[in-house]
Amino acid sequence: MYTVMLIDNDEMHAEALAARLRARGLNVVRHRKADHALSVLIHKRTHCDLALINVSDLSQPWLRIVRKLQDACFSSSHCCPLVLSLSTVKREPQFELQIERLGARFVYER
Repeated sequence: MYTVMLIDNDEMHAEALAARLRARGLNVVRHRKADHALSVLIHKRTHCDLALINVSDLSQPWLRIVRKLQDACFSSSHCCPLVLSLSTVKREPQFELQIERLGARFVYER
């Protein structure tokens, strides 16, 4: 079974997304805060196959967070190699491009 690390501080969005992922047979581990998810990855050597990050909150430094997440993953063979950032808020093309340049993928949800 594949494991998805879901980083999402929007309770309703996270629950709906987690339910859809579980319905497809995926194991979902949710973290409300990116800092907590990073700590778990670094210190507990948690395994995941995919990291989903809700980047809708415009007040957060998402590019830095994605970079830190990737650093944690590269430093451990137990971490998630794939990062998908999703947003319910339309982001400017420059942000989307910067996310993609980091090696993550960006998806806009309506």
